[in-house]
Amino acid sequence: MQDKGSDNANNSFFRENIDPHVKNLLKHFTESAFTIEAPESINDKPIYETTLYLATCKNLEMDCGSFTAYIFQDIIHKGYIIALAFGDIFNEKSFYTRIHSSCVTSETLQACDCDCSEQLQKSLEIIVKNKVGIFFYLMQEGRGVGYIAKARDRMLVQATNDEISTFEAYQLLGLRKDYRQYRNIRPICKMLNIDPEFILLTNNPQKIHDLRHLGIKIKRTETLESQPSPYNLAYLRSKMEAGHLLKEPRLAHLARVRPPKPVIPFKPHTFDEEKRYILTASYFLPIRPVDDEIILSSSKFYDYFNDTLINELNKSNN
Repeated sequence: MQDKGSDNANNSFFRENIDPHVKNLLKHFTESAFTIEAPESINDKPIYETTLYLATCKNLEMDCGSFTAYIFQDIIHKGYIIALAFGDIFNEKSFYTRIHSSCVTSETLQACDCDCSEQLQKSLEIIVKNKVGIFFYLMQEGRGVGYIAKARDRMLVQATNDEISTFEAYQLLGLRKDYRQYRNIRPICKMLNIDPEFILLTNNPQKIHDLRHLGIKIKRTETLESQPSPYNLAYLRSKMEAGHLLKEPRLAHLARVRPPKPVIPFKPHTFDEEKRYILTASYFLPIRPVDDEIILSSSKFYDYFNDTLINELNKSNN
């Protein structure tokens, strides 16, 4: 067993007697490996801490303007991070930012049981309105635990008719209320060669705390609120009660919409015929109409509308 003194001596001996070629190689690596420059092409893939740069996509047209997308990947959990830059982020000392976690149901399927897509759209519009900013899109579905846990959370909440909150559902599932992490933000700023003071668009005090703990400079914060709907009122109230900086849920005079049929929670199980498939959750997902159009069968139409309305429609058509 060697003591610390002998360890230090051996380390010193190793450094002094290392092969000159290896010594030069290590010297070159330590001097250059952490010299990060702004990525210039898809072939230039620098890495900083746990973040790998993959590619740049210029002139990405969004509804509210044209952005430049920088794509990164976390080398630990393999999740992708997209940094959408608008305007000249390289010569501004302070600008707006939104650090946003993915929500496949609202952003892809047009679900309206949360406020994620509204926050996404509003923050992009604010960045464009102020002519410069950056939007970070992180693949952190379900507050970082993925869609399976999120779906089971939704199933439990609907099964109790919103008597328990999303955070209480997570606790019942043996989960913490939030698994999201933001360790890639500072390395991305380093690789883009920017060091701004962010005007952070968020309602979440915990996110503000976590970012400051990681060394992210925050000049000030601004909230992102939208009018609650009968479909997301309970969800927004649970976030407000958990400390999110929201006021609209308290002011809303709405009746919550309950599932059209009882939701019965169950344990995940395989199918008898196909053991490789596991059924993990089942719940109702309210979907926004696309272009304000709703397609109903004749039977559904008559189920939803009474005879008086049908007669009025017939009169107007005649």
